[in-house]
Amino acid sequence: MSRRQFIVTQHSAIPATRDDIVQIVGSMISQLTAISTVVPANTNATPNVITSQYFNWENGSMHPVPEKFKFPKCNTKSLFELWYKGNPSLNIGPYRIITSADLEEPGCATSLSRARSVMGQMHSIAVAEKKVLNLKSYKSMSNNEFDAVFNYTYIILYKRLYSIDCDEHNLHNIGKLIYTTLGKKVPKYVHNTLNKEMVEE
Repeated sequence: MSRRQFIVTQHSAIPATRDDIVQIVGSMISQLTAISTVVPANTNATPNVITSQYFNWENGSMHPVPEKFKFPKCNTKSLFELWYKGNPSLNIGPYRIITSADLEEPGCATSLSRARSVMGQMHSIAVAEKKVLNLKSYKSMSNNEFDAVFNYTYIILYKRLYSIDCDEHNLHNIGKLIYTTLGKKVPKYVHNTLNKEMVEE
């Protein structure tokens, strides 16, 4: 014999089904999540970093992105923002925590792989050049510092991949390059670098 369930209000107890309760609890969680991800009004001091949350898919699994999410193909600067700050419009946290298991749409896993290659190279440059200590460093940067790290590391990476000079004067044009274009060249660069190091040893 199943127990009857009730929703208790301020003045009475109302009969409710299990689905009613699940829906109400889900709504409460969503409201609490929204409160926890509010960004302070003054964003000059630090960049807007969205708190990571998880989405419940139809099959009951939890993921850091909504179901049917498509990993974007954008310029490298936009990816840098998404990678460390997340996407406020979709309420998604930093894209660097996304894995291939979170992507069902065709081609998205490949885009993620190339994004990770590019961001990994840029982060390695930032660490080597003492621009950041670790991944947590990006969260505490001011907007100007964040942009400066991108500009600095992007210039170095572009020079390495294309063997073409790039500086602050033409960065505004080169920065529009889609990250997947860079990502295609990273494996070859890494392979050649490793071979060169082995020869020198």
